[in-house]
Amino acid sequence: MTAAESAVDASRDLGDGVLLPRAATLRRFVWLSRCPTPASIDFVEAHPYASDPSLVGAPRPGDSVSYVYQGWHLESRFATTALNAIYFARRAQARLAMQDSRLVDNVALKIIIPANCASLPEDVMVALREQIRAEV
Repeated sequence: MTAAESAVDASRDLGDGVLLPRAATLRRFVWLSRCPTPASIDFVEAHPYASDPSLVGAPRPGDSVSYVYQGWHLESRFATTALNAIYFARRAQARLAMQDSRLVDNVALKIIIPANCASLPEDVMVALREQIRAEV
């Protein structure tokens, strides 16, 4: 693995040029203007050999749960199965392209939006990026 590949693997791309160091991928809470309680974001492993991502976090009845992985927004009750399918597809693509399959990013974001909130996962991602930019 080259130094550039190590640097990319050491951080998570959250879009819009926002990179988060892997060491900082902990549970975060994001306040949204239309929500009386914050949305939570957990960074979960998106492959079948890790803990079940649906067990991470504690959604309450009525909360909206979605996952963001490799540019995909997954919101169905079969989202964890879709995470595994995308993971295997990315690994297969890396192998067929003769790339190091260890470079496949396997971290997904699990977003829990409170039941009394009218925001979308995209709104949470925008707020998360703003929060991280403010920290730097």
